[in-house]
Amino acid sequence: MRKSIVTIAVALGLMLLSACLGSSGGEDDFPELTPFPPAMEERLHEIRDKVAEIRGLTVHEEALEGLLTTETLQEYGRGQFAALEDEEAEEVETAEAMMALLGLVPPGYTYAEDYADDSAEIIAGLYYFEADRLVLVGEASAELSLADELTLAHEYVHSVQDWEFGLDTVFDEWLESQMEEDGYSSYGEMLQCLIEGDAELTQRLYAEEVLGADWQDQLAAESAGDEPVDFDPPEFLVRSISFNYGDCVLFVEALYEDGGWDAVNAAYEDPPATQEQVLEVEKYKEGELASRPKPDSLEDELDGWSEAFEGQFGAFDVFNYVVTRTGDPTFAVIGAFGWGSGWIRTYSDDSDASRIAVDITFSWDSAADYIEFLGAFILVLESYGVNPGEFEGEDVFRWTALEEYGQHGALILDEDTTRTQILFATDEEALEMFLPAD
Repeated sequence: MRKSIVTIAVALGLMLLSACLGSSGGEDDFPELTPFPPAMEERLHEIRDKVAEIRGLTVHEEALEGLLTTETLQEYGRGQFAALEDEEAEEVETAEAMMALLGLVPPGYTYAEDYADDSAEIIAGLYYFEADRLVLVGEASAELSLADELTLAHEYVHSVQDWEFGLDTVFDEWLESQMEEDGYSSYGEMLQCLIEGDAELTQRLYAEEVLGADWQDQLAAESAGDEPVDFDPPEFLVRSISFNYGDCVLFVEALYEDGGWDAVNAAYEDPPATQEQVLEVEKYKEGELASRPKPDSLEDELDGWSEAFEGQFGAFDVFNYVVTRTGDPTFAVIGAFGWGSGWIRTYSDDSDASRIAVDITFSWDSAADYIEFLGAFILVLESYGVNPGEFEGEDVFRWTALEEYGQHGALILDEDTTRTQILFATDEEALEMFLPAD
């Protein structure tokens, strides 16, 4: 199962309720939509047509449109979790255990019980591109709120994107590329980034043109009396989700300012390949990929263990990991700078799903970048309650953080000083399996 750590957080966390781009399940099991009332539909199509005009793309008139209640969306999400095949359910459980082992979510945190139900409370709309369906979550109303109007503007962007670029085929093309197979890219995640960044930027341009420069003040005033939603996911997950609606918007905005919509459209033919390309647009323009291929899987060498998932551990992932553990964004930025490549593999014991091991490897652009990462990782170790002391000159530094995390860990320093490997395991015997031979 190929996923980056951000994709693990987002795709598993929002398994079928992913903020607006639905891409799981099947067309036949998606809930039936309640059609928009005729008077409402006329207003919605004004929004649709304006969005298409601003974005410079053709209206997708064949998309099915309608309403879903929050309760229906919650029920659908619960049903999709319950319908997971045994192997898929084990992958979700391993992902939950992995993030708890690394201290990114609280011990025992589960998506189905702690996240998916509550997340439906904050989803205002979605575009389900596999079935060409655009959904507004809520009840039919004679008047649209500003929040609903902007939600629809965002989802209509996805509709015109799908009509113009064929979103499902775009994903297939790049996920099957040789660079993706070799681990130099993470196109599945970065296409999602491009699509959401594009939609968010277009939504903002729509708001400025239709509502005026003070549209954010208008939106804040409208929601001032609303009851707060009881939804408080771990900060790691919040930042993972926010990547698409923050850094990815800045990336698309940079393309737009450089070459207008033609430059944004061209990115669907040549999407960003890594998180680093999104964070540093010049590296996108230069076509800089991960500097090393993914390391070989150890699954065939492990007796009774299987690889649950793998994926690129990108520059934003490094930032998110360090800032989650330390609370220090400055050190997190420093630690992520100069990312050359990163890969994560998670393994589980076939006979005891509670036993897992996580193998993370990095390379850095320079020895100085490597040293800066180690400085940030020292703070991470201290956040686990570990005193790293002086490990200079050691090939392997080991620690335990058992009380809160049940964590056995090792930092392996390569002779090539731009590479490092970090291992986490639920028990010492599992850790020993992954350590290099003496």
